[in-house]
Amino acid sequence: MRLISTRPPHHEVSLRKAVLEDPTPDGGLYLPISLPRLSERDLEELEGAPFPVLAERLALRLFAGSLGSDTIREIVATAYDFPAPLVQIEPDTWILELFHGPTGSFKDFGARFLACLLSVLRDPDEGPVIILVATSGDTGGAVAHAVKGLDGVRAMVLFPKDRLSPVQLRQIQEPAVDSRGGAGGAIPVEVEGTFDDCQRMVKQVLASPGPGIRAILTSANSVNVGRLLPQAFYYAQGWNGLPPGARDRPTVSVPTGNVGNLTAGVIARRMRIPLGHFIAASNANAAMTQFLDSGTLPAGPSLKTVSSAMDVARPSNLERLIAIFEDDVRALQDWITPTRHDDEEVLGTMERVHREIGYQLDPHSAVGYIGLESYHRGRRRGPGMILATAHPAKFQDTVLRATGTPPPLREDWAEGSEEEQRAGEAATVRLGANPDLLRGLLRGL
Repeated sequence: MRLISTRPPHHEVSLRKAVLEDPTPDGGLYLPISLPRLSERDLEELEGAPFPVLAERLALRLFAGSLGSDTIREIVATAYDFPAPLVQIEPDTWILELFHGPTGSFKDFGARFLACLLSVLRDPDEGPVIILVATSGDTGGAVAHAVKGLDGVRAMVLFPKDRLSPVQLRQIQEPAVDSRGGAGGAIPVEVEGTFDDCQRMVKQVLASPGPGIRAILTSANSVNVGRLLPQAFYYAQGWNGLPPGARDRPTVSVPTGNVGNLTAGVIARRMRIPLGHFIAASNANAAMTQFLDSGTLPAGPSLKTVSSAMDVARPSNLERLIAIFEDDVRALQDWITPTRHDDEEVLGTMERVHREIGYQLDPHSAVGYIGLESYHRGRRRGPGMILATAHPAKFQDTVLRATGTPPPLREDWAEGSEEEQRAGEAATVRLGANPDLLRGLLRGL
């Protein structure tokens, strides 16, 4: 696999360089020069395959030439030891549950693959790899857990103060302490600011780390192509799980914040997974709505909503989408329709779906549900698939507020002892929204 930057002069690099030196030196993002195109026979061979098998077959095609077959199989086996079930909730509507990984978020798919990929690609003589990641909710916990037990790979997770749910915060802090009470693979960093501040700090430090940092720095947000590409696999899984009569280009509703998940869906369709129109379902921040309507992005800070992981005002991956469509906004609009939904609508939908169908949605998946519903108004309904991006128990207070029924906690999410919680809290570093402070922290490791 060879990749190019989204920005001129579009320099070409190997997979290793793209993954370890993300973002590009010119501040752009990497994209594959070409993608494998699946034939009808390829699609027939995927039929009925469980997700780990399907992911392995697609990864062998996607990463051929950059990684050995045995290495690819080992990465997939390590990363994907959990299912991605497709659940029918209405006659023409299915939900792809992407929350059965260890942290209950779709971010587990990309983060675990990337962490394993980094452990394979790194050169021990160059020092450890430190993943710098900004999170608005779910990415941080997924990356923190993904590096557990991997030699030479650590994660520094920046998150905005008072913007995460208690479960999300625990999932970032717990991996900071190992089983013996010492330092773990994760370094939680609480930032006095918004997600956009965290993302800005990460981008600036990756672009210009400064002297004295004795490690390889890379990212694990969906700006890192090594995390983005594996997300295409579950789109194939969703399509593969539909009954034959619903497989003719189903509409796909994607809860959309930083636009990485949506970009992965476009990549899956470019690989000839027979997906139909995409809905970029957004909360009140609605960056995609503004861009597709006016060609500009919001200039102000992100708005705080109940779907906090999507509180992004300036989505990084929009640059990739624009590059994929070669700056043709009309072509992008032919593939993607944006929708915008405020908190009142989200909470009302969570209540209604729970009351009428008996299905609990988290606030992000609820945005996806409304997006599909609103897209179908005035159109002939066809098969639709909604990506459920987080387990409802990650947002207990919001789900309880909306439905009156608390979501059941997963057994593996039980709170640790008070001593473990204090250790995770003590391991958390607190910084102002200043990239120089982050550089200083990295020099001290």
